[in-house]
Amino acid sequence: MSSVTAASAASFRIGTSTSTNLPAQDLIHGPIPVKPEWLASTQRSIRSSIVPYGRDAMNDGRWLRQHIADAASSFFQETADLLPGEPYVYSSQGGDLVAEFKAKHGTLTSIVSSTFVLLFAVVDGVPVERKLFNGSDVRAEVQRLTGLLYTGQHGALESTK
Repeated sequence: MSSVTAASAASFRIGTSTSTNLPAQDLIHGPIPVKPEWLASTQRSIRSSIVPYGRDAMNDGRWLRQHIADAASSFFQETADLLPGEPYVYSSQGGDLVAEFKAKHGTLTSIVSSTFVLLFAVVDGVPVERKLFNGSDVRAEVQRLTGLLYTGQHGALESTK
């Protein structure tokens, strides 16, 4: 956001006058998602779960490899404001990160590997699975699935336009 402070950017977004010397493209932003309180502790947990240097060969599934931790941190940075709440996070036997969430109409399990994210939701008893590879619009798919978890299978209807 260049050198604009968060306060002045917020005042600009809500329509109050702000005087800066920045070009217009640096001032016009869409809404900035508010990160949930649990994100920082989840990120710390991920960082503290990275396999210690030199113990890679002895990893029995209790540790995350650095590239998995990086992918998981990116996943949470990108989607935390959409997720239903603080996840229960652990490592799979293969070293991937697993995050489980509960919501009003079901559960969401996210498996983060270095090349894909697997989203598995059970919404009102109906399973929904999506495998998203690097470069996919993970945020849009998480938003779609969490929308179902909040409203249920027959909740809000999408427009057909």
